Amino acid sequence: MVRNTGSRFAALRVKVLYADANGKVARKTAGNVWAGSAWGPSGKLAIALGLTGAMQAGRAYVQIWFVPVGYGGNFQVDDLLVDPWCRR
Repeated sequence: MVRNTGSRFAALRVKVLYADANGKVARKTAGNVWAGSAWGPSGKLAIALGLTGAMQAGRAYVQIWFVPVGYGGNFQVDDLLVDPWCRR
C-alpha cells in the first residue's frame, strides 16, 4: 500500500540489494511506483531480478530500498508483501 501526498510528477523507485552467487552485493531496480494521494495498492514488481544464483540454497536475503525520484514527492508505504511461493 502506498500513497503520495506531494507532487504527482514524482515516483517511488524500488531497489533490491542482495548477495549474488559470488557473495558480492548487487543492486537491481525493480521498478517505479506512481501513487495518488489516497492509499492504494501498487502494481506488482519483480524483486527476483538476478537472484536465481543466490537462491540455489533455497533462500536469499535481500534489502528493499524505496527512493523517491522527481521533485516534491511525499510518499508513505505501508504493508509490503513479498510472496515466498511465487516461483512454485
